[in-house]
Amino acid sequence: MPMPRSTPKESVNAPDAGGPGAFSQRMNRARHWVEQMERQTEDLDQAMEAYRQAMEDLDWCREYLRKARLQVEALVKSPD
Repeated sequence: MPMPRSTPKESVNAPDAGGPGAFSQRMNRARHWVEQMERQTEDLDQAMEAYRQAMEDLDWCREYLRKARLQVEALVKSPD
């Protein structure tokens, strides 16, 4: 089964793109890719593509969380 590719608007460079639920959607996709890698041991190309996709989704999530943390820190530091 061919692996779906991410669209440019879902790239790691645009972590705040997307609406509500984007973070959980990306985390679920990463879980899917990891499960795909665990099931497939025969086709190295498919396993490598699943790994690449999982890492792309996880990097997006890390960047999203980093930006969220910075926003929270800015709110905490701002004077009342």
